[in-house]
Amino acid sequence: MIPTRLTDADRLQPHTTIATIGMFDGFHTGHRHIAEELYGRGYQNDRQPLLVTFDRHPQFVLGSKAGDPFRTIQTNRQRLDDIQSFFSRLTDPVFLLVLPFTKQFARQTAREFLTFLRDKYGVDILLMGYNQHFGSDGKNINFQELGHELGIRVCIEKEETENNEKVSSSIIRQLIRNGNITKTNELMMSTYTIEGVVVHGFGNGRKLGFPTANVGHIDPQQILPRFGVYAVQVEIPEYDDEIYEGMANVGVRPTLGGTTDVSVEVNIFDFDQDIYGKKITVSFFEFLREETQFDNLEQLSRQLSADKENARQWFTLPF
Repeated sequence: MIPTRLTDADRLQPHTTIATIGMFDGFHTGHRHIAEELYGRGYQNDRQPLLVTFDRHPQFVLGSKAGDPFRTIQTNRQRLDDIQSFFSRLTDPVFLLVLPFTKQFARQTAREFLTFLRDKYGVDILLMGYNQHFGSDGKNINFQELGHELGIRVCIEKEETENNEKVSSSIIRQLIRNGNITKTNELMMSTYTIEGVVVHGFGNGRKLGFPTANVGHIDPQQILPRFGVYAVQVEIPEYDDEIYEGMANVGVRPTLGGTTDVSVEVNIFDFDQDIYGKKITVSFFEFLREETQFDNLEQLSRQLSADKENARQWFTLPF
């Protein structure tokens, strides 16, 4: 059943709700475990499950502590679509609350936020992830003690692992930066995907016999993978309902003069249609090679032929 999205106008009865809180970026195996626990414990305890998330990542409001600009694994739409898709396969109702994360919101203490959830949405059981915290003072809070004071039972889950390896959104972001798309997709239980609009490029790919769709208008807050060539699948929903195989180059095109702007160019196999201005979805499956500067266009053309063959072979592998 598709989750019912709550608004500020909604109010739930006291002592009726079990909640969990998080950004759920990448909606990975750990998030899915928490969501399953939320659903299962809700009906074990005669509580309606409520998943609480935010309209933007807190890092975009509070600022990144690292030197590099912070980027998310998914766009907001992708993330919420994954959450809704997960719960839609279940039979009983679930509530979804998307709160606006602002600087004013961030100033709330953990006590203030929990009191808000208790009084407005009837939360009296809270399911928290391992080492999770929230609120302006959250790092210094014992949430089980605070919950007890407020009449909220706080249940803390064990650290999530996959094949004895830790799972977290920050780990997945690093995997993407490293080009490890196979492991990324394994932990997400879906595919790392970017979306955009096909824009005009320089036409160099067509001159080499490898016409490309240049993907523009990509969400600037979404992380891009390591520079290189990838086996991908492509959807162009405004053109047809097909899923096409292809290869994508992410980088700065060093052999073709180079650029300071990162580009995503996709050679769609067995496809040569005018799709300028149409929305495009590119799902990444395998890193094939690093972006390389070749001595001449003939070398580049030979390598693109090899890349195409490698990508086609990858899609024929049994899984």
